[in-house]
Order: sequence, then structure tokens, then C-alpha cells
Amino acid sequence: MFLRKLVVMAMTTALVSASDWSGAVNQDWSNAGNWSAGVPSPPVDARFNAIGGGSPNTINLDTPGSALSIIFNSFDNPQYIITPTVPANTLEINDKISFTDGGAHTINAALIYGGGSLVIQGIGVASNLTLTGDNTAVIGGMTINDVLLSISDDIQLGTPNTPVKMTGAGISGLNPTSSFALNRNIELGTTATSIIDIVNAGVTLTTNGSITETVGGAPLTKHGNGTLFINAPTTFTGLLTISEGIYSAATNTQLGGGPTLVLRGATLQARDSFSTNKELRLDPIPLVPNIEVLTGKSLTLTGTVADNAGAAQLNKTGGGTLLLNGINTYSGPTNVQEGILSVNSALPSIVNIAAGARLKGIGSTGAVTNDGIIAPGNSIGSMTVASYTHNAGATFELEINAAGAGDVLNVTNGATLNGGTLSVLATPGVYIPGTLYSFLVTGTGLTGTFGTVIENAPGDVQVNYLPLGAPTFAQLEILGAFIVAPNVGTLSGNARSVQNYLFSITPFPTDNPDFLNVITALLALSPEDYKKGLINLSPAQFGALAQQNLQKSITFSDPYVSSVEQRMWCDRCALLSPDKPKSCPTEAGQTTMWGTAIGQWLFQDSVEGQYGYRDSIYGISIGATHLFRNNLMLSGGFGYSYASLDWKQGKGEANTNTLYIAPSIGYSELNYFVNLLLQGGFNWHDVDRKIRYTGVSRTAHNTHMSYDLLARVDGGYKFRLLTSKTNRNMLFCYEIQ
Repeated sequence: MFLRKLVVMAMTTALVSASDWSGAVNQDWSNAGNWSAGVPSPPVDARFNAIGGGSPNTINLDTPGSALSIIFNSFDNPQYIITPTVPANTLEINDKISFTDGGAHTINAALIYGGGSLVIQGIGVASNLTLTGDNTAVIGGMTINDVLLSISDDIQLGTPNTPVKMTGAGISGLNPTSSFALNRNIELGTTATSIIDIVNAGVTLTTNGSITETVGGAPLTKHGNGTLFINAPTTFTGLLTISEGIYSAATNTQLGGGPTLVLRGATLQARDSFSTNKELRLDPIPLVPNIEVLTGKSLTLTGTVADNAGAAQLNKTGGGTLLLNGINTYSGPTNVQEGILSVNSALPSIVNIAAGARLKGIGSTGAVTNDGIIAPGNSIGSMTVASYTHNAGATFELEINAAGAGDVLNVTNGATLNGGTLSVLATPGVYIPGTLYSFLVTGTGLTGTFGTVIENAPGDVQVNYLPLGAPTFAQLEILGAFIVAPNVGTLSGNARSVQNYLFSITPFPTDNPDFLNVITALLALSPEDYKKGLINLSPAQFGALAQQNLQKSITFSDPYVSSVEQRMWCDRCALLSPDKPKSCPTEAGQTTMWGTAIGQWLFQDSVEGQYGYRDSIYGISIGATHLFRNNLMLSGGFGYSYASLDWKQGKGEANTNTLYIAPSIGYSELNYFVNLLLQGGFNWHDVDRKIRYTGVSRTAHNTHMSYDLLARVDGGYKFRLLTSKTNRNMLFCYEIQ
């Protein structure tokens, strides 16, 4: 009897393991009449079947709800929407959310789950669940198995920093419906298909967490027209497929850990400069693959770029540079729509250059049609193309140097010039008439000419199409000498003056080897050393001679002033006649002779663009002072000096001989004096300036004269401490001066 009751109870429990929604009474979750077995709670599942007949598919979560699992079992409409009437009405799940159909359902309530990662189990991409609530109470994050989970914010995926896992045997994925940052890891736990499907073009999902794998070889596919902005390492080792929209990466580690990347009608965006050796497969279905490199950045491909299915094209977009340095076997055209394509290996593809875009490099390509800019080489170099068409709006950039080297475009077959521009970019140097540059060389002939030739320097050039009558190559010829200076920005001071002088000499002295050697060495310097080189050529160091002359003049004027100055400081007449300090009539009319030997040594550091120097001065001065009255003196003198100046850094030396003549007039009272001096100097300079540049070591010798005129006014006042009652000493004067 007990066994029979137990079996009956077990059968009864099995029969009520799920309560089916009917909505028979209204749309409220809490109304038992809307459920087949009453309001569900664990261990009973809440199941939503295909009820049809216009029955309500919107469930009002009018009280906090719970169930063992949420099961969507509707194979057709209606699609269920569970919405709380107030935010506090949460939905607690003890097991999982599962689909047995391919429907699309929505839960707007906040979910609660404390048993690890909440599993959402579907049957493939036809199963779509949208979550909109704050699901931070889902403690272990979420696991997506064979279902597409649509979200609009990171908090809808569970507690912050918990992973979102994709582990289904079919197609599992995320569908961001608005732009947000995913601040958690994505774990790929299957070798089946895991996708991130960003449907809307204006939506960007930023992954701040890593995309990893828990089984080896896990793949990832980017779907939808939106942007997947990878902002952390991606270490999964399976195939990365970019099928639609934009996949934005800043480093090679953001392109997955596998060896291969498939670009299928989508855009790979390089938002920073990096290099990758991954194999890139191009798939032309449904659209042409794009590689976008942002302005100022570069993406270098060193691996193989190949067709994935059919003859694939490649569009280069963005203002940055794409460098093809690996093996390129894809068979469709390459369209350079924006920015720069640098080909440094073999590229069998034909290349179309759009207006404003640029093709460069040292590799080879198929036929090239140019409506933009072609610049063979990286700096000066050569490129080979199968054939070349230069249209009216196109530019051929020809870089040349003064040594006779220049860019070369080798054309295996023929070239057609439909006008357009030849832009000559001369690098810094001295360009000599008669220098030739063969820059466009064809195998089967050259048709047409360039419409315009422009230059970055004021040189005289012309283009020759040779041989005459049946040309196979184009040649640039220098007709007149010119100089091209480095682009160093705005110069100032001596550097600017020297450059303006050197580059304005006409006609240019090409027959002066020393001048050519110096200018050539100067122009070969780096921009910073070029500025220093200009200063090195400037005559700024001769400013030391003027400084030396001024110092000599001041030194030699001192003895002339001292005679009247000393008379005031210790006035013998004032000492002898304290009652009448101005009466010393016996000295009026007297003349005093004097002579002085002078020596001075000076060390000057570099300042204001001038070199430092060492200076030594030796000389003698003689003179006389005549006392016209007790207070008025007239002085005059002559002098000679020899000065030796030695510039630092081995820049040279100078010797100067100088004669001086100096009249002065002074007035002295008991407590003050004033003196006016006019001094003239006649200087004979003998200068050796050392000029050293690459290939040039010269001493420039110079002799010249200069003249100095010094006007000097001196004065002084003293406070006398002595009085008429103070004992006087004939040898000392006690005064404050």
C-alpha cells in the first residue's frame, strides 16, 4: 500500500514538473488561472508554448517571480515578452533558460541566479533571446549555447567582470543592439561557430576584456554592419572570420591567436600602427573586402594574402598606409581608394589608383591605372609594373638627388601618358646642369607626354622622351644649377642670414670646388645639424673682436681718469690749508707726467650663437695732466696694446695691434669731482679662421682695420670724517669714498 502511494506521488510530481502559460484570465504572472498548474516556482519550470489564437504573449511580471527554468516551446508566433510592472519585480531562475523552438523572445525583468554561470540553451541562430534588465545578480555570468543573445549593456550579462561563455555545438553568439563597452572576457568553449553579430551600422561594441578559448581551435566570426572595436588581447586559436561591418584592431594580438584571418566582404580597420604575419584570405562574397588604415597609421602584412573563394578584390581605404611585404597571390584587382598602398613584394593584381590616393614601394604589380599619385620606391627607388596608364588628373612623383639617382618606374610592356603631372621632388643638395634621370622605362613603347612639370625647387629642368620619334623612356634633364635646402622649418638669426645669402648667389659658382664641397657637406646633414652647420659658416665669431676692442678701450681709459680722481681723494692742498681748503695757488700751472703698464686675461663662454674664446691683452700708456687752476685739469695721453684672441673648439685665432689717443678734462672740488674723456683707438687685426667640413679643411686668413671711439664720463663724491681739530697725518687720508 505504501509503495502504491509512493508511485502515485512520483507520477503526480512528474506531471507537474512544468506549468504552462495560457493567459486564460489576463496577462499577470501572479494569477494562477493563467497557468496550467498554478503559478510556477522551483522545482517547477515556467513553460511558454505555441498557444496561437491571439492569446496574450506579453506577460506582466506583477510580483517577483521564480522558476526552476524558463522554457520557450513556441515554434511559431506569438513571441513572448516578460516585463516587470515595477523594477523590483525580479525573475529568479534556479537552472537555465532554454529554447525548444526557433523563436525570438524577450525578458525585460532583472534576473537572479546564484548557481554559477546561467546557461541559455537554444537550437541555433533561429533561437534569439533579448535581455534588457540589470542582471548583476546573475553571480557567475552567462553561458550561451546555440542561441543568439541580444543585449544593449554590459550589466545584462551578469555580475561585472564575470565571463560570457559560448559553448554550443551549433551557432552561439552575442547581438549588441546599441553601443557599449563589454568589460568582461569572452570565453570560446567550442570548435563550432561562435559569432558576434552587430546588426546596425551605427552600433559599436568595444571589448575591454580578452577573447579567449577553453578548448583549442575555437573560431570566431564577426557578423553585421556594425563595428567590433577590439581593445584587449584575443588568444583563441581558431579561424577569425570578418564577414560584415568593421573589425577594428590596434595590435596583432587583437587579430586572434590563430594563423589565418578571413576577410569576407567586410572591413579590417587598423587604428594604430602594427605588423602581422597572419595569412589573410580574401572572399569576394557578398562584397569587396576592405582594409582601412587610419590617417597617420600603418599596417604591414608580411604573411600571405590569398583568394579564399573565387577571384577576390581588395579595397585600400583610410588615410594611412598599407604595406604589402609578404606573398600576394589573390587574383582580383587592388583598388587604392584612399591613403597609401606600399607594395614591397610581388603583387600580380592589377592596381587602380583613385584620385588623392597613392601607390609606392619597391615591389612589382600587374597593370596600373593611375588617377591619383604614383611614387616609385621608398624614398628613392624603383618599382616594376606590367603596364602603366597615367590619366589627366594623375601625378607621377619623381624623387631625385644631386648625385644623379632618382626614382624609376619600370614598365614591362607599354606606358600611356594622357597628360597629368610630373612632380619633381629634389632632395637637399647642389644640382649641376647636364645631370640626367631616366625615370620611366618601358619594354614596348611610350605614348603621349606629361601635361605639366612642377618642382619643389627653383631649378630649370625639362623632360626628354627618347629615342626621338619612337620613345621607350622618359628622362629628366637639369638645365640650370640650383640648390635645395633641407626642410627644417623656420630659421632665425645667423642661421637664416647665412642660408639666405648662400642660396641667393647668382650665377651659382659651380666652378668653385671648395664652395661646392662645403655646400654639399652642409646639405647632407640632418635638420638639426644643418642649423648648426649654418651657424658654423656664419661670421658670428668675429663678434669677439668687437667685444675685445671694447674691453681694451675701457682698460686703457682708466689711467687718464685716475689722475683727477686721486687729486680729490687725497687733496694735499686741503690738508695743508684746512682753513682755506681751496687755496693752493703754488700748484696752479703745474704739469704732471705719468706712465702705466697694463695686462689683462679674459675667458668667455659660448653665448648667443658665438663661440667661446680666451683673450690676453698687454700694453702701455703714457700721459700728462696740466692743472690750469686749483680745480680744473686737462689731461692727454697715448697708448699701445697687443691682444691675442684664441677661439675655442679650434675655430681659429686673432692678433690685434692698437694705438690710442685720449684727451680729457676734469674738475675737482674738495668733496667731488667730474671728468670727461674722449678716447680714439686704431686697430690692426690679423685673423686666421679655421673652416672644417667634410672634405674641406681650410684656414681663411684676413687682415683688416677697425676704429673705436670711447666717450667716458666719471664722477665721485666723498664724505670727509676729518675736522680742523683732528690730528692730520701727511701719509694717510681718513675718508669714506
